Order: sequence, then C-alpha cells, then structure tokens
Amino acid sequence: GKSLKDLALAAVRDQEIQILPERFTKEYFHWMEHLRDWCISRQIWFGHRLPVWYRGDEVCVGTTTPEGSGWEQDPDTLDTWFSSGMWTFSTLGWPDAAVTHPDGRIEKSGDLAAFHPTAVLETGYDILFFWVARMILMTEFALGEVPFRTVYLHGLVRDAQGRKMSKSLGNVIDPLDMVGKYGADAVRLALFIGTAPGMDTKLDEQKIAGYAKFTTKIWNIARYVSMLIGDAKVTGQISDIPESQLTAADRWVLARCWATIAEVSAAYQSFECARGAQAAYDFAWHEFADWYIEATKIDRRPHHPILLLAFLETILKLLHPAMPFVTEALWERTRSHRNGDESTLITSPWPTTSELPEVADAGAFAFAQEVATAIRQVRNEDQIPPKILLEVTLIPRVSQEQEWCNDAEVIALLRGFVRAAWVRCANADGAPRIVVRSTDVYVRAADEAAS
Repeated sequence: GKSLKDLALAAVRDQEIQILPERFTKEYFHWMEHLRDWCISRQIWFGHRLPVWYRGDEVCVGTTTPEGSGWEQDPDTLDTWFSSGMWTFSTLGWPDAAVTHPDGRIEKSGDLAAFHPTAVLETGYDILFFWVARMILMTEFALGEVPFRTVYLHGLVRDAQGRKMSKSLGNVIDPLDMVGKYGADAVRLALFIGTAPGMDTKLDEQKIAGYAKFTTKIWNIARYVSMLIGDAKVTGQISDIPESQLTAADRWVLARCWATIAEVSAAYQSFECARGAQAAYDFAWHEFADWYIEATKIDRRPHHPILLLAFLETILKLLHPAMPFVTEALWERTRSHRNGDESTLITSPWPTTSELPEVADAGAFAFAQEVATAIRQVRNEDQIPPKILLEVTLIPRVSQEQEWCNDAEVIALLRGFVRAAWVRCANADGAPRIVVRSTDVYVRAADEAAS
C-alpha cells in the first residue's frame, strides 16, 4: 500500500541504507519529499525505446508489439537516468534471475541472489538525486528491496585554484596523460590522500608528480629490504623470534607497525579512506624509511629476515587499496623469499595486530629519535654543514632516561643519526642548548671544540 516515494524515504529513514557523509541524508530527504513529475522521454539515439505503440487514435503500452498491423512504436527513448537506475540488478541477470510468485514474493537466483543488494555504492554527491535516488526507486519497484547498504559520496575534482575543470578555461587535467607520465598509482594517491568524504578536492600536475616520488620510494624500500635478506628463504612468523634478538629499532618499528595497522584498518572500516591511505604513507616513508632503514645502516648486525620481510609485506598490504599496481608488482617480487609462494597481494589476508607480538619496551629508540630530531634542528639553525661532525653531551635527570643515555645501542644510533664524533653522558659547562623530555642536551661542532 505504499508508494515508491514512501519506500525510498523509508529505506533511508529506517537505516536500511546509510548515506555517508551523513549530512547528505538531509539533502536526500529534501529531494524525495518534494518530488515533481518526471519527464522520462528523450530524443536521443541510444537508450531504452519507449514501450508505447500508436495506430491512428489507438495507444498501446506494453513490453511487446501489439497484435495486428499498422502499429508504430514511439521513436523517443527513456531518460538516461531511467536505464542507469536499473544498474544494480540489470547487470546481475535480471529479469531471468528473478521469479515472481503468485503471492508477490520474488525469488532470486544466480549472481542476483549472491550479490544483490550490493554492499557499497561510491559516487559523486552531485548525482545523489539523479542516480542514487532513482536506483532506490527502480529496485524497490522491480525487486521489492534496497539496491545497496551504504552510499559513499565523494566530491568533485577541481583545479589547483578550486575552479571547475572545463575546456573553455583550459584547466582540464587528462588522467590518461597523467597516468602515462607519472603512473596510475601516483594519480590515484593524488585523488586519495587529503580528500574528505563529500568535499571537493584540488588537483594539479605538481601534486601528482609529488606522489610519483613516493612510488619510487616504495620501490627503493623493497629493493633495500630484498638486498638485506639476500638469498635467504623465509619461513615462520615474527612471534618465532626471541625478543632478546630484537634491536631497539626492531622493537620501536614493531610498536609503530602495530599502531599503524590498527589506525589504517579503523579508517577503512569507517570509510575514511584518505585517513587510511595517509597513515600507511606516513608509516612507510616517515617512519620505516626515514628511521628504521637508517638505523639498519648504522647497526651493521645481521637483521632477521622474518622481521624484514614481514614489515615489507605489511607496508605493501596497507598501501594496496590506494596504490594497487606498484604494490602488486613488488609483492610478486617478494615471493622469491617465500619459497616461490605464488599468491597474489589482492587475495592475501589483510594484516591484523594479532599477527605481531606485543613489544615490552619500544621507548629507547623513540627517545633517540626525539633527541636526534632536536639536534638536527640545532645543526639547521646554526647552519653547520653536514660534513662537520658534532659533539653531543647528554645530562639526563630521571632514571629511565639515564638508562637510555648510558645504553651503547642508543649512543650508536644517535651518533649515526646526527653525524657526531661522539655522544656521551657526562657533566658539561654552560647552559644546555636544548632540553628533550628531562634530558639536557649540549651540542657543538667538533671544530669549535678543537679551537
């Protein structure tokens, strides 16, 4: 006893369908509650032809040509959105896969039964009414159910100045040209990261070129890890490694990897795709590459192949939704370390925090990282050239930091990170140049000490 309008309103009001971002729900209700008659006829060449026949003053509406001679079908076609509105079910075998029983019950089979309603529809907010609403109307009419469970709306892509792209303005960026120049993954990342749901995004070639550098960075990370592993065939899990064999850098990156998996997973589950991609990007470049890989160059001890490969595989998995092509290619290369495992990245399980052991102490490396960052700032402010070594004195004022400052591994990391002739924990004259947590840090160029 309900109209299609009532059914379409109830589907969203009763939360059978969720619209994201949520603010567009109000816009959907506004459109549907103020419906006007829809002129469905169009004079275009391609489309569903109107099922209307004429013979003199007679008119016949139906799905087949009427019996008798002299009937002429209307030359008009149905509006584009009329046919597009049937997309969710017409692609899955309808009407043959939908049998209507005498009691009105519709029995689905094949792909229609397996995949309808679909889970998520992703489209632009500008066609919320023109396409999304019409799909809901059509599906309620044809199948008596909703077409999808979640509608995720993205914004429009604009130029660097926020203007709509148009030929007249000459500001159109052809994605195929950009893919040819920088690669598909760089274009995807430029559209993926920094884009809030339902908000317009600015795009220019410089932004795409910047993400092309990141794809190169991922190649270099994979190549370096493969070089460290060498010809070793990796079996087992990280949990198989005794904690006594883990370096301070290993423990720190394990903790950061655990946190990143949790953040990226939560972001994608809540449809915050840009946040998920950004978190994976930051971990891969600004933590794993900038700090952990640099630590492996300072600490020349052999690093455990299980650990190195697990980190690389996790990075590839976390980045895969945003940049599937480079990550899949690199995954295929890493299979040589897994005894020729021929699995594909897209079918591999998503990483979970349960796969990683809980790290007892990741603080030593984090402390070294903070001190190194502060010392690098001093070098930059004093314009001390990189070739000049530094001399660093640490005076900790709490027991935990005293332990770290007297740790040979932490001292070695600091020397490597800041290019220091020596780093020591001792008394010093004058005021500290910087304070990190509860530790006074004295920094000077080595040639100043000699003079």
